[in-house]
Amino acid sequence: MEGVEEHNGLATPPPDEPTKKQKPSLALAQLLFIVGHIAIKQIVHLELCELDFKRRKAEKEKNKPLNVSPVKGAPAEQDELDLIGGTTEDDFTEAMTHIRERELLYGSNSLLSHYAPLVTEICANNTKYDDDDLQAAATLCMAKLMCVSSEYCEKNLPLLITILEKSQNAVTRSNVVIALGDMAVCFNHLIDENTDFLYRRLNDKDSSVKRTCLMTLTFLILAGQVKVKGQLGEMAKCLEDPDKRIADLSRMFFTELATKDNAVYNQFIDMFSHLSAATDLEESSLKRIIKFLASFIEKVNFLMLVVRVRSLLTITRTSMPSSSQTNLLLDSAAAIMKGSGTISPTPCRSYNIKTKRSRRQSARASDWLKRQHECKLFGFGILEFHPFS
Repeated sequence: MEGVEEHNGLATPPPDEPTKKQKPSLALAQLLFIVGHIAIKQIVHLELCELDFKRRKAEKEKNKPLNVSPVKGAPAEQDELDLIGGTTEDDFTEAMTHIRERELLYGSNSLLSHYAPLVTEICANNTKYDDDDLQAAATLCMAKLMCVSSEYCEKNLPLLITILEKSQNAVTRSNVVIALGDMAVCFNHLIDENTDFLYRRLNDKDSSVKRTCLMTLTFLILAGQVKVKGQLGEMAKCLEDPDKRIADLSRMFFTELATKDNAVYNQFIDMFSHLSAATDLEESSLKRIIKFLASFIEKVNFLMLVVRVRSLLTITRTSMPSSSQTNLLLDSAAAIMKGSGTISPTPCRSYNIKTKRSRRQSARASDWLKRQHECKLFGFGILEFHPFS
């Protein structure tokens, strides 16, 4: 109705429509998003200040005249540059670090210091604050605040890892994975001890979380931000992932990793051991993964790698390796040799390796391997080289 006619002929205004009230949890979630965003912008501002200081100091050093005595009555701008010149980069960096560590989240005049305990309280009591959007926003805000101060990061890292392990929200898990990657760059000594929790997300039931984790680990490993401690087997399993994007990303990772000096060769034993012990990996998939990884190893190194793998299989089992494992090893060797020779097991628990080496080279290699056998570095027999006749 446009209005109701009264007796005097004037129309009364239409009744006000009831306005929908916003959920308090939604308003709080929006506030926490702003708090986290401001914290990140504060870090960016401090880094820009440090870069500007270094730039001005470099310009002053470049334009500084040689053997010129200071002039009395110099302008205030010159005095400011003199102050910059008298401050070392280490002193300025230390001052910026102090502001970041002690002032932004713990200073008496800091606005963020009032919200940091609130965010921790919400994340730690997910049954009391059971709104999914609020929990997602609070977790993201806490992760951003943890990138500001190492003290706050160390204090709340167990809580963040618990959320990563138990949260039912795939978006929350993805955000935590990305946040742990950022913390690994900011505070490497804290995250380096907890990388196992990050690798576990490669087995996440949600493909988006798995893809996010793989991209994060790819960046961290290739950039040298985290140390690899035998967990590459989990990334190798992604080569056979049903999601083509994850499989392609894993292939790209190992292709880039192979450009580093013997990186795949150095980690091959750990990956082989992890993959061969995996119960959720079919034998055909295992063969394809091993052949793909073996393609990045040089021929010279691969013969030595065959010895190491064979030794590992013999030492870790009371009996000889199974035929499938032996065939897998030999197939991988044949893929690397690419027609330069053949490898076959002999009944005396050793390998006969025929290569296109000269007889002198084969004799030297055989003597060297026998000396290693005498030192008991290999526990499976003698590795014999036989050149083609």
